[in-house]
Amino acid sequence: MNKTIIIGVGNPILGDDAVGIEVARGLKNRIDDPSIEIVEAYTGGFNLLDIVLGYEKAIIIDAVVSPSHAGEIRKIGLEELSTHNSWNPHAVSFYEAIQLAEKLGEDRIPKEIIIFAIMIPSIQLEFREELSNVVRKAIPKAINEALREVKIVYGR
Repeated sequence: MNKTIIIGVGNPILGDDAVGIEVARGLKNRIDDPSIEIVEAYTGGFNLLDIVLGYEKAIIIDAVVSPSHAGEIRKIGLEELSTHNSWNPHAVSFYEAIQLAEKLGEDRIPKEIIIFAIMIPSIQLEFREELSNVVRKAIPKAINEALREVKIVYGR
């Protein structure tokens, strides 16, 4: 069984929101370790919870809107996530899904959950597959941060 899962989260047709997916794709070319699984997720909340169950460690890479800090990468804890992750008021955030699963006695939740938040300037309201320049420039650093987190020695 894999011990670590790295999940790039986003929507590939909403511009900068796809940055987590792009980082996951970059990591697939850099990690060759059977104990680490790298996946792309176009979802959140309970669906994301289903993906992480059974792993010891989960690393989630996702876009977070912060116009004044666009292009920055922050390592945050699960508790720092917003309780709202969707325009749908009926949706449940990943943080809320984890809390509910714990209360219901789910014992397959990863012991360690790390989130790399890549700051984007805004939510895209039109379909676009390209990332903005400021967000695209953050991808190599995000890849290196994730590699450092899984303690892979790499060179440039």
